[in-house]
Amino acid sequence: MREFAEGSKLKFGVFELDVPAGELRKAGTRVRLQDQPRRVLTVLLDRPGKLITREELRQELWPSDTFVDFEHGLSVAVNKLRQALADDPDHPRFIETIPKRGYRFIAPVIEVGTVRSEAPKPARMSIAQYAIPILGALVILTTASYLYWRAHRLAPPKQHALAALTFDDGLQIGATWSPDGRFVAYSSDRGGKFDIWVQQLQGGAPIQLTKGPGTNWQPDWSPDGRYIAYRSEDGDGGLYVIPVLGGAALARKIASFGYYPRWSPDSSQLLFRTTQYLGLNRFYVVALDGGQPREVLTEFPATRETTVSAAWHPDGKRVSVWVASAHWGPDFRTVPLAGGAIVKSVFVPEVARKLQEVASQGLVEQTMDFTFSWAPSGRAIYCAQTFRGALNLWKLTVDPSSMQVNDMERLTTGPGPDSELALSRDGTKLAFTAETQHIRAWVYPFDANRHRRECPPGATVCPETEGIWRFPEVTQDALSCGKSLWKITVWFR
Repeated sequence: MREFAEGSKLKFGVFELDVPAGELRKAGTRVRLQDQPRRVLTVLLDRPGKLITREELRQELWPSDTFVDFEHGLSVAVNKLRQALADDPDHPRFIETIPKRGYRFIAPVIEVGTVRSEAPKPARMSIAQYAIPILGALVILTTASYLYWRAHRLAPPKQHALAALTFDDGLQIGATWSPDGRFVAYSSDRGGKFDIWVQQLQGGAPIQLTKGPGTNWQPDWSPDGRYIAYRSEDGDGGLYVIPVLGGAALARKIASFGYYPRWSPDSSQLLFRTTQYLGLNRFYVVALDGGQPREVLTEFPATRETTVSAAWHPDGKRVSVWVASAHWGPDFRTVPLAGGAIVKSVFVPEVARKLQEVASQGLVEQTMDFTFSWAPSGRAIYCAQTFRGALNLWKLTVDPSSMQVNDMERLTTGPGPDSELALSRDGTKLAFTAETQHIRAWVYPFDANRHRRECPPGATVCPETEGIWRFPEVTQDALSCGKSLWKITVWFR
């Protein structure tokens, strides 16, 4: 294990470990932790994301004592450590058990301070020995120059740390953050139909917020923290607001139509669209005083451009619209809410060239999710975008004065789809829906002698169309998918 210098600290979640001092703190408050659990934590934090074997931990905790009951002692130390971190071994947020092998620290770790190297001082070298490092340096310099040139052409995506927020069976979609960043609300079908649930970021059981008939989904937490707005399919459907602490009985209908409600920065009104699909949308704003919704952004139907979604600008006076176009990259237009000139967010030539390089040449890829959000600073837009078949999250750096896009950074790097992003109010975290699909293939026997398919066991031949079988037990579950909410941590300079 490395030797840590004075003042070195390892941060994860709300916890902070001062390694030289041997102190663990939670949100600034010291947590009592015995020596062996602390040493286990230090070893795990030293190599986050890596498997630490039980043998490695034995050598670290009991390097010379061969008579200690190592298995029992290690289990006790890990259990005490989990108690101090309030970590559930069945649904871990920090320490994952690899059965019969060891443990892995799965949460993002931030290192503050310096680390002293354990490498010995180099011995004196002869002139001949100096030649090899010099030649190596020249090779490295040449390689670095080439890599810099490549990076300037197309910067590789950064790897951001991910941590699961939900672990329920079924589907959890459409996350939204509380203003303090301690909770997320989302829609889950764990009760048999979709309802709004609230989950604490640091763990614990989720709490059901909406009840009664009808699907309740598409939640958005008000910036003042008092209400959650959502779409309900109860009856003829509509938009509702519910007090976060008030209960389902206090839910109030504020619009008889609309989808994807989004709070204004001052929490006084909601922006929503007329359809949940990707076709032409119209946009409305409704206040909380019971007034009628009024249509906004009427400039866009006149331009005959297909508008699919909209989001508030941080100043609360403008709204940005995503225009669907047969072109690579997202197409954003911003207009004052009271009406005025439409400003297009144009990509600078360097960024436009980079996008052309990562896009499938000659093909127009369909982005199936048009959710986007402004950073609180007004200097970035976060959105989902499809390139080369992968739907990932991206960050667009924007000039606040000209609305020009000066850079574009890929935030998630997997095959996706990553969708329905939600930015925390302080702009440091993104929650999004990560989807996995499982497709089941059915194999049917074939009689090569008679050149026909055999009827599989349990199936009957349809009399109307011979050779097409009925499977009473096979339903639409043959194609199933599961979704769960994840978060990524984004650090701003």
